[in-house]
Amino acid sequence: MNILNSKLFFNQTIATGTSEVLGNIRGDLLVIEVYGTATAIDLNVQGVVDANNITFSDISWKKSDGTTGTAIVSEGVYIINVSGLSKIQVVVNTVTGGNVTVFGKLGE
Repeated sequence: MNILNSKLFFNQTIATGTSEVLGNIRGDLLVIEVYGTATAIDLNVQGVVDANNITFSDISWKKSDGTTGTAIVSEGVYIINVSGLSKIQVVVNTVTGGNVTVFGKLGE
């Protein structure tokens, strides 16, 4: 994978919130690593196709068991197809019992 950009969406956050936006001109895949000391997390990766749109939608991704999902509720590395999306952000809905870090690499 040719890395186009990387982004630290959250760094040891203990609060809910929405990350800064990562612009995407030609990236196809977003590799997200989620880790920290939290005992419970719930986050979503969101995107928009039209760069002028300010209303983000959850991005669906394929889980290792073949099902799809939109919520990330455990630590790990996630590979998400972002082809065609012009902007990407991460929303932390829940973080309990510690902190969470979310780091991403955008590639083609």
